[in-house]
This record gives sequence, C-alpha cells and structure tokens, in this order.
Amino acid sequence: MLRGKVGIRFFMGVALPVCLLSVVLNGWFHHYGVTPLFRLPGGNRVTLEALCQGAVLGGMFGAATLWLYCFGIVLPQDKLLYLGSQCMPALSLVLTMALRFVPTYTAQTAKIIRARQGMLGKSTEQKFRQKMRHGGTVLSILTTWALENSIQTADSMRARGYGAAKRSSYRRYRWHAKDIICALCILLIVGMLAGLAITGAWNVQYDPVIRFPEAMPIRYAGYVIYTVLCAMPLYMDIRRAWKWQRYLSKI
Repeated sequence: MLRGKVGIRFFMGVALPVCLLSVVLNGWFHHYGVTPLFRLPGGNRVTLEALCQGAVLGGMFGAATLWLYCFGIVLPQDKLLYLGSQCMPALSLVLTMALRFVPTYTAQTAKIIRARQGMLGKSTEQKFRQKMRHGGTVLSILTTWALENSIQTADSMRARGYGAAKRSSYRRYRWHAKDIICALCILLIVGMLAGLAITGAWNVQYDPVIRFPEAMPIRYAGYVIYTVLCAMPLYMDIRRAWKWQRYLSKI
C-alpha cells in the first residue's frame, strides 16, 4: 500500500533474508528437540523444534524490520517534529535533526567525492595509503562543511525567534470526535492483548517438544482482536482511497 513494488523488493531483499538467516542459525547452533531431521557434517543433529523456533524468531525480526520501514514512511521528519513540538520541543528538534543527518551527510559526501574525482581523478587511486589519504581529506572537508552548516542553521533559528518565550507553534492537524474514538479503540485493544500476553495464553513451548497452549476461546478471540488491530491502518487507507475516487468520479 505504501511503496508497491519497492516495498516488495525491500521485503525480498531485507526482511525475508533475515527470517531465513534466523532459521539457519538457530538450527545450526541449537540442537534441542526430540524430532531429528538430519545430521550436520560434524555430527550434530538438526531438529524440527529448533527450526520452528528459528522460523518464529525470524518472523519476529522480519516483522519488526517492516514496521520500522513503514514507520519511516508514515511518520517523516516534519510529522515527528509536529507530534513532539507541543510537549517536548527541544527533544523533537534534536531527533529530527539527528534523523536528517544521515541522508544529508551521505549526499554531501557523494558531492565531495565527485568534485575530487574531477580533480586529477582523486577517487581512482589503487594504493592503500592513497585511499586512506583520500578518505581523510573527504572527512576533513565534510567536517568543515558540517560546522559551517550548523552555524548557518543556528543563525537562521535565532533570526526566526527560536527559544523566545512567546513563540507560537503552527498546528496543522486537529483532533475530532472520530480521532478520539479511534484512539480509545486502539488503547482498548492493546490493553486486551497485553492482558492475554501476561496470562500466558499465547505461550508456545519448543523444548523438548512443540507444545501449544490449551484450546481456549479467549485465545482465538485474541487472534481475531490482533488481526483487527493490524488491519486498521489498511482499512483506513483503502477507505480514504475509495472516498477520494468516489469524489473524483462526481467531478
């Protein structure tokens, strides 16, 4: 929904390899379980229980990777600054600038390298000492640029009244009744899921055998509730796209 084919390539290139690597490493180094599948050249056995737990752990890491990827798309720097500008303005500004450092410095480093490449081919040296000297020069130039840029940023912030006692903040978004209802529903669902997790309704045992918890209606209800929680953003995006297409069709 967010990136289309780019998101699929990210999943195939980052999240899925993390899952597969977890399965391989867990089955290679852990040998618990009573269901052996095959033996390694060193004599250690690979069990079904270790592979299953590795798949679960890999799925958790892969899901966390996708969540962070989507988080960076849904909440860019300006939205993070807006969310924290009311209660923690200084911290939100520091976090926003920190998140901006990596892409900005990467782009500036590429510019410096291209500029030096045009000066007698400075980026094409093959000797190790010349490469180290070239990297030190690029780092020195980048540091000088960063210091100058920080001074300009500080002067610009001071000229715009940052830190003044009566400085106001621009509010683009407003809370409505539907936003409050949605937030309360999310808090309620999260509270129910936390209660189920504390009671151990979802605990699965992998050593020495795979043992699932008892079949209780509350556990299956928790699966349904968690599915609803995960599907809420997808439902909102589809509904918004449908309303927009319906509006365009009437024009």
